[in-house]
Amino acid sequence: MSTNGPNQTIGLTTISRTVASLAVGVVHTLERAMVGDGRMRTARGNAWEAVCADRARAEQRRELDRLVAELTAARAAARDRREVRHPQSGSLSTLQRYVGLHAPDAILLTHLHCDHMLDAVSYVVVRRYAPDGPYPPLPMYAPSGAPDRLAAAYGQEGSSVDDVYHFYGLQPGTFPIGPFTVTVDRMNHPVETYGVRLEHDGRVLCYSSDTAPCDSLLRLAQGADLFLCEASYLDGAENPPDLHLTGREAGEVATKAGAGRLLLTHLVAAWGSEAHTLESAAAAYTGPLEVVRAGACYDV
Repeated sequence: MSTNGPNQTIGLTTISRTVASLAVGVVHTLERAMVGDGRMRTARGNAWEAVCADRARAEQRRELDRLVAELTAARAAARDRREVRHPQSGSLSTLQRYVGLHAPDAILLTHLHCDHMLDAVSYVVVRRYAPDGPYPPLPMYAPSGAPDRLAAAYGQEGSSVDDVYHFYGLQPGTFPIGPFTVTVDRMNHPVETYGVRLEHDGRVLCYSSDTAPCDSLLRLAQGADLFLCEASYLDGAENPPDLHLTGREAGEVATKAGAGRLLLTHLVAAWGSEAHTLESAAAAYTGPLEVVRAGACYDV
């Protein structure tokens, strides 16, 4: 409703717009008073925040794409990986947990004591009786007598495991297994036992197997990037001769060989002390040193 003249009545729409405008002005004034001119939100500021949010989302998408690409590459590398296994006790459970039962390309037995070979007996079932098997014979590098020892442990009289393993007898020397250059030598242990040196792409891993101190171990460990060494006995105890190393002896070999890193294994809790063994090894070797753990991964 409106009229003309000095006392005209203002329309309802005009009143509403005026009130709304006044309200916006009041809010704007209050905001300016509370946050200050420098922090007032503007159309340009809102637009810049939107641009920043878009950029952040784009960066997140790029990061996700990168992670997916890395995972895909890792899976491809796992499929192409060459793996050599030393099947000491517990190897099969570790194999299933981390890489799969059929991952090994070859097996190397350092010696025929039960704690270093019985999982290779259980592995006969995996390859011979798998639903999609039997699998072709797997290369096995082992001391003399391994075919008969494994067959006897499997327990079928007059049977063999030649359908599961293709045996290669170990003797001191160097030979290839897939992409690896492998060197083995006799260790100081009551049965025929071999220490192992693996080389690939300029990197070296040495494994002592079971041994007491000997010159051949020092030769194998020479310049190794990673030295995996047994340390079964305690220093200061009356230990049986020609059987195992102590922590100090392992450290001394690592130092003389110039090993880049020393990993201690084959500790026996029943007669040993991890803390004592580490302390003894550290007294003889000042490089990176630790006791290996199940499931741990180490770069060579």
